[in-house]
Amino acid sequence: MSMTLKMKKTKNNFQEFLKGLQGKYNIKFLYCEFSGRGDSGEIHDVVGHVTEDAYGEGIELQDDDRNTVTSFFDDYLEKTGYDWYNNDGGYGNITLNLETGEIKCDMNINIMTSEEYQLEDDGTLVKNYEI
Repeated sequence: MSMTLKMKKTKNNFQEFLKGLQGKYNIKFLYCEFSGRGDSGEIHDVVGHVTEDAYGEGIELQDDDRNTVTSFFDDYLEKTGYDWYNNDGGYGNITLNLETGEIKCDMNINIMTSEEYQLEDDGTLVKNYEI
């Protein structure tokens, strides 16, 4: 289930919150993964990192901090205007640089295609496989 933005903070307050995370967890980056299909999507694996390499071991955030960051990422994804959660869905990840404020998002949207073929049966298959 997709979360809605619950924060009622100003931009400056949120930047202070992010600086606080940086000091509290000794991290420089926040990272999350997201995926969805059908009619829902989810942000998961919200962790902090010392380097931009999200494949290294992440630092778990406390519940309140993780929920605030998840709400921010959810709002960010909503504002992109891309539909990564309906129909065939999609997936991706977001990295937020706490020092520069730069956000990188790698998003993949799944699109199912169909190709139609009409085959004529001249009876050859049936004749070759009579029982």
